[in-house]
Amino acid sequence: MSRHPEVKWAQRVDKVFITVLLPDAKDAKVKLEPEGVFSFSASAGAENHQYELKLDLFDKVNVEESKINVGVRSIFCIVEKAEPAWWNKLLRGDGKTPHYVKVDWDKWVDEDDDTAGSGLGDMDLGGMDFSKFGGMGGDDMGGMGDFDDSDEDLELSKPEDEATDKKEAEEQDAGKDGAEMEATDMEVEERPPSNPDPFKRISLKNSIQTNFGDDYVFQIVPKDDWTAMAVSLSTNAVKVYSPVTGQYYGECKGHSATINQIAFSGPSTPHILHSCSSDGTIRAWDTRTFQQVSSFHSGSSQEIFSFSFGGSGNNLLAAGCDTQILFWDWRNDKQVACLEDSHVEDVTQVHFIPDHQNKLLSASIDGLMCIFDTEGDINEDNHLDSVLNVGTSIGKVGFFGETYQKLWCLTHIETLSIWDWKDASETSFQDARSLASKGWTLDNVDYFVDCHYSREAEKLWVIGGTDTGTLGYFPVSYEGNKAIGSAEAVLGGGHTGVVRSVLPMSSTPSGSSQGHGIFGWTGGEDGRLCCWLSDNAPEINRSWISSALVSRSPRTRNTTRHQPY
Repeated sequence: MSRHPEVKWAQRVDKVFITVLLPDAKDAKVKLEPEGVFSFSASAGAENHQYELKLDLFDKVNVEESKINVGVRSIFCIVEKAEPAWWNKLLRGDGKTPHYVKVDWDKWVDEDDDTAGSGLGDMDLGGMDFSKFGGMGGDDMGGMGDFDDSDEDLELSKPEDEATDKKEAEEQDAGKDGAEMEATDMEVEERPPSNPDPFKRISLKNSIQTNFGDDYVFQIVPKDDWTAMAVSLSTNAVKVYSPVTGQYYGECKGHSATINQIAFSGPSTPHILHSCSSDGTIRAWDTRTFQQVSSFHSGSSQEIFSFSFGGSGNNLLAAGCDTQILFWDWRNDKQVACLEDSHVEDVTQVHFIPDHQNKLLSASIDGLMCIFDTEGDINEDNHLDSVLNVGTSIGKVGFFGETYQKLWCLTHIETLSIWDWKDASETSFQDARSLASKGWTLDNVDYFVDCHYSREAEKLWVIGGTDTGTLGYFPVSYEGNKAIGSAEAVLGGGHTGVVRSVLPMSSTPSGSSQGHGIFGWTGGEDGRLCCWLSDNAPEINRSWISSALVSRSPRTRNTTRHQPY
């Protein structure tokens, strides 16, 4: 059965902007008809799931003047209207707008503020129009396989960055499995005094360019005592390294499809690593021998997207599958419950809430977060406590605060919301990417990777990145006047593509000497693991860029954005 990709749209009086959000789309086909029918199909993911879309637009369009651009994470179209007029909505008819179609607030303007032909409509998409590109404007759906999707035509060269980049840390020679990473004396960079910048950069200590090749780094997670970190790859394997030296320890291999989540067990079994996969299994690995020691099966070939251990007796294993939430008693491998009525699409996240281990939160592509009480015999009639409606496909969630009552939520269309899961109150940042982009002088923030909370500083950051691999830590103010502030740390020069995972070493136990001087690790679609230094340079204010990211740089901060964006 085909799936629907996320779609964002905005308009001007003479055109419509349509963005299809489908990372790494393969064999993509697009068709635009003069009557206003927009069709899309592609496959994506390790399992080559089929995605299809057909939109009956509000009115007729001019196919010849419409343009398209294919990127790594999305397909962006500028559709020219046949007649200049403000559309009441995107789709014709009286039906309800599909849940996967959302307003693109980053590009939206009100009708009173619109000037025909202004803004994104003038963007140079390389002269690629529907009528000339692969038959996309004709009767047959044309393929996109030969189109250069590197997005190079959208990159801007910034003179102020070039001066700084001369001092960027050069990457070490490609490492091999089993090799120990060598540290280099590389300092956190300062911008030239003639061009003060509102942030400092974290320096690249080293990158492990292993034999990953074209394979992605999906996730990086630490062992409880920080003596090891596990890295999941698009090869359906997990590799284990030292987070301090980068030394390669070994590999856990056995999954036959995409690994969607990995996590080490708690202090009672610190050497056990768990992983869940689209092959329908959750597997346990002994990281001393790198052998599989147990496995749970979802049945009916259901993909497993997330898992969590908890329950009041700490005996439950919960898993998010296609539209279901499965529960096992991990002590005897017995399935004890299956919840199948709370969500109507893939359950992307399940988490037992810290300090409330009998409470489980699930999140789904259907835009809902559900909270269950897992005491007793679990069922939806008696154990569904509350439902939080985010309104769009949910990608990642996490808990924070002194009692873990707060919840952050990142969506697949790059919005951010902060919730109090007990009283269901919400602070929403629908324009999160736009707000973060104003917080530095680099390229616009293209996506969010994660959020990070410091209990010592009682502070939350959202971590945003560019398609060319630069990351920023943006502080989030969610009480009172909501805001996303200027980047307080910038990681640049390590990656050349989208970053998938960030492991901050500030998460090390208080007082631990593990990883001293290391800001953290990142991994991405370029197949690299990068290690970042934080406080090795003597002139750095160590209380600012320290294990807790406690306070800002003492330098005067310039909050003005500079061209080009």
